[in-house]
Amino acid sequence: MFFREPALSFYPFGLTFMLSNHSETNVEIEVNESMSAITVNKEMLDAGNGRYVARVAGIDAESEITFTVPGPGIISANHTGAPLAMRGTGAAGALVDYMINDARQSGFKIIPRCPYVRAQYAKHPEWSDAFTTKPGEEP
Repeated sequence: MFFREPALSFYPFGLTFMLSNHSETNVEIEVNESMSAITVNKEMLDAGNGRYVARVAGIDAESEITFTVPGPGIISANHTGAPLAMRGTGAAGALVDYMINDARQSGFKIIPRCPYVRAQYAKHPEWSDAFTTKPGEEP
């Protein structure tokens, strides 16, 4: 079974956004006109596996954070991948932001197994409410 949750568009370096609830997304964006939109979706591949996927307007590629669902109320962020064409676009950061907001809205916690997710979390201790570990701590 494959389904997508509502997408959220991000614009790097001028980002402001607001999520209203899990089934409907309201987005408030300030953006420099020369930047491309980043669209993020959550895709469940089956009951125990999914991914957050980012696409950048004008680039024929996608970045992702893959995750597993080891139990109720928890996901394990296992890997962040970004092809060369998407490096430097802000897509990986947008994926982490989307995952954090999804965890807060949906009430689950994140096991930060992915080194990129752990590194970003170490820079943002204010995200501790969404994680199973402390910033900088190995899962």
